[in-house]
Amino acid sequence: AFVGEVLAALPPAVVLNTTAFAVSNMGVKHHDTVLDRCGRPVLQTVLAGISEEAWLESDRGLSPRDLTMNVVLPEVDGRLLTRAVSFKAQNADGTVDHRPRPDRIEFVVQQVRALIALGRKQPAERRIAIVLSNYPNRYGRIANGVGLDTPQSAVVLVEAMRSAGYRLEGFPQSTAELMAMLLDGVTNN
Repeated sequence: AFVGEVLAALPPAVVLNTTAFAVSNMGVKHHDTVLDRCGRPVLQTVLAGISEEAWLESDRGLSPRDLTMNVVLPEVDGRLLTRAVSFKAQNADGTVDHRPRPDRIEFVVQQVRALIALGRKQPAERRIAIVLSNYPNRYGRIANGVGLDTPQSAVVLVEAMRSAGYRLEGFPQSTAELMAMLLDGVTNN
């Protein structure tokens, strides 16, 4: 209730979230969380649960736990991922806390500035790109998302954007038209 009152009284341009979990449930219609109610983008900023050294030495970057808690679960709430901005470090007295990485914080600051600038433009002035996968390189994998109907999601997304005032001339109005357009272009097949 307190967070909701503060966001209502002092509406932010962007919300930075560092909580590492989801409030929503997968497979259930999404309901806004307190962070969404101000109608602004909510960016997920990662406070990594591993040391900077472990992160730097890893081929994968974040640990499986960090990926689950800070990337996958927040996506269920509709969060937009930024990047890890701090890592666990042991202090001389044996306690552990987070140590920030200034270059990664600066990256997030630039993301926030860009979103604020974009938010000041009218929808018709915004340039939009929808990126669909094309991997592995077979026609049956174009716009593939395991367990998802990605082409249908793209068509529904574009219709919602049109209704909100975005200019999206030429985008197909059906899944069949979208797939025909994609297959008519350059593919990896």
